[in-house]
Amino acid sequence: MTTQAIFVGILEANAVIIALWAFYAVVLRTGTHYHYSRIFLLSIALVGVGIAAINIEVERAEVVASTPTFLSLSDAFPAAYVGEDLSLGREEGMSSFVGGGSAFQWITWILLIGAFLSLLFAIFRWVAFYSLLRKQRTWNEDHQVYLIQTFDVAFAFLGTIYLPRHYMAFPADDLNRILAHERGHAALRHHWDRITLSFFKAMFWYNPAFILIDRSLTAVHEFQVDRLVVTPEEDPFAYSNLLLRLQSGVHPPTMAALFSKQLIKSRVNRLHQPNSTIMKKVTFMLALPLVATLFYAFSIQTVAVPLALPTGQIEPMRPDPHQLPIAASTVTGFSAFGARIDPFSSETTKHRGIDLVAPSGTPILASMAGTVLSVQYLENGYGNLVEILHANGSLSRYAHLLESLVVSGQAVNQGEVIGSCGSTGKSTGPHLHFELLHGDSLLDPEEFIDLGNISFAKEEVLPPMKKDLKVIIDAGHGGKDPGNQAENATEKDITMAISKVLALLLRSQGYEVVETRNGDDFVPLTDRVGMSHSNSDELLISLHLNASENDNARGVEMFIPTEAHPYHDLSKHFGNEVGRVLNEEAVLNRGMKTAEFYVLKQSTCPSILVELGFMSSPLELKRLTSEAYQLALAEYLSQGISYYAR
Repeated sequence: MTTQAIFVGILEANAVIIALWAFYAVVLRTGTHYHYSRIFLLSIALVGVGIAAINIEVERAEVVASTPTFLSLSDAFPAAYVGEDLSLGREEGMSSFVGGGSAFQWITWILLIGAFLSLLFAIFRWVAFYSLLRKQRTWNEDHQVYLIQTFDVAFAFLGTIYLPRHYMAFPADDLNRILAHERGHAALRHHWDRITLSFFKAMFWYNPAFILIDRSLTAVHEFQVDRLVVTPEEDPFAYSNLLLRLQSGVHPPTMAALFSKQLIKSRVNRLHQPNSTIMKKVTFMLALPLVATLFYAFSIQTVAVPLALPTGQIEPMRPDPHQLPIAASTVTGFSAFGARIDPFSSETTKHRGIDLVAPSGTPILASMAGTVLSVQYLENGYGNLVEILHANGSLSRYAHLLESLVVSGQAVNQGEVIGSCGSTGKSTGPHLHFELLHGDSLLDPEEFIDLGNISFAKEEVLPPMKKDLKVIIDAGHGGKDPGNQAENATEKDITMAISKVLALLLRSQGYEVVETRNGDDFVPLTDRVGMSHSNSDELLISLHLNASENDNARGVEMFIPTEAHPYHDLSKHFGNEVGRVLNEEAVLNRGMKTAEFYVLKQSTCPSILVELGFMSSPLELKRLTSEAYQLALAEYLSQGISYYAR
C-alpha cells in the first residue's frame, strides 16, 4: 500500500467518524436508551476504519457495444508514457518522505508516528495505573472492595471496586448507594469500553471528535448505571442529594468509571427525565442509511460495463475504409491493439483499441459517416465518450475526450469534428483511445485505417544489417553479489532472465552473441569488459535495475561513457536508437547520461549501461518480475540494436 493510499484512508476514516459523531450529537444524545447509545459510540471508530479499509468495484451498465472495461491509455503504455512525462504528477508530486516528499506524505508520516507513540503512551498509562492500584490497595472483607489512599473518589476497574478510605465514614445508606453504583459499572463491564476507546483515541490522536466521543461515552456510562441503581422504590431525590454532596472539586482518576463532577448536573436532570418512547429507539435505525451512504461514498468504486448492441441492429461487416480520427501531423505517440502491461494493475491486459497521443484540444474526427449512438461520461473508464454506428455494421468509439461536440442521434460525415483530444476518465495524459467493433467483436483498427501518414508508423527503408556485429550482453551482478533486492526478487535474477531472452532474440536475427555470465555466477568487472576487443563492430550492453528512496520513481535510464572515451559518439548513437524504441513503445524513458561506471570506462567498444526499471517501486517491481514484461524489454533492446546495426 502506498503512502498516498494510507493518507486517503486516514482522511476517509476521519470523515466517517466525524459524520457519525455529528449524527449522534444531533439525533441520539437526548434519548434514554443508553444501551444503544453505548453500542453506537463504541462502533463509530470501528465503522470509520472499516469503511476506509474496504474498496469494492461495482459494475455499471452503459449503452455501448462490448464487454467490461477499465481501460485508458494505461492499457497501451506500460510505464505511463503520458503519465509522468506530461502530467508530472507522480514523480514530482509524490516523492518520498526521506527524499523531501510532498505535503501529504509528510502529514501521513507524522500521523502514523504520532499514532504509534500515542499507543505506546496509552499502554504505559494503563500499566502504570494498574501497578499503582496494586501497590496501594488493601482488601475490605465487609464490603468486598479495595480501599485506597491516593484517590478521593470511588471507581470500578477491571471488575473490582475501589473506595477511598474516608468513604468508610459515610452513612450506611450513602455508602450502599455508592457501592451499588460502582458494582453497576463493573457488571456492565464499562472498563473495557474505556480501554477500547483509549486505544482508538491514541490512533486518532489528532481528531477532536474523539474527545467528544469520550465525554459522551462517560456520560452514557453514568446515566446507564444511575438508571440501574435508582429503582422505582428508590428515592431519586436522595440519590441526587448524594451526587451533589460528592461534588468536592477533586479531579478523579482519568481512566476509571466514576462520579465526574462535570456530569453532576446532567445526571441529576436525567434521573428526573421520563424514559424515551419506543419511537426514540427507532431513531437509531436512521444511522443505517447514513452508514450506507458513507460506505457508498468511500468504499464503492463504480466501473463502466458496456452493454452489447442488439444483434438485430447489426448488418454484415463490409470492408469500407475508416480514416484516421485525428490529424496525423498532431500525433506524437502511438500504441497498438493487443496485449499490453497495464501500469495501474501491472497485469498483462488486452488493449482494446489504439491510442493516439496528441496535444490537449486537438480536433477529433469521425472515422466514417454514421449516426451518433451515444454521448456520455464514464468516470472510471472512458471519460468523455462518443460512439458512432456506421452503415457497414461497425461501431467506432472515441474515448477520453476533453469535450464532445455532437449529440446522440446526430448524423455525422466522415472527417467531421466530433470533439477534442483530452485526458478524462481513467487516463494518464492527453490522447485519443479509438476502438472499432462489429457486434460484440473488437476489431484491430489498423486493419481498417491507413496509418502511413504518421511519421513513426511508416516502414523505413533501411540499409542492410551489419552481419558481423558482435553483441556482448552483460547481466549485472551475480553469485555473491545480488545487486538490488526487494521482496523476494533480486537484481541478479531479473537481469539474467532478460539477458537470456535478449540473447535468444539476437541469435535468431543472425548476430554473434557473447554473454558475460550464463548462470548465477560472480564475474569480476575486469572479466566482463575483457570480453570486448577494441572493435567498433562490437557492442556491449550492461543490464541493471535501479532503486530510489522515492518509491514512485519509475522508468528506464541509460548511461554511456564520457566524451573522453574513444567510442563515446558510437555509444551515444547506440543509446539514441534504444531510446527511440522506448519512445515508440511508450515506455517511460528517463533519458541518457554519461557516467564513469567501470564497465563503461574500461570498455573497448561502443557500450551502454541500461537501468531497466526501479525495484524500489512496487508497481514497477511487479512488472519486472513478470515474464511478459521481461520479454517486452528484451524485444525493445533487440529492436534498438537492430536500428543501430543498419
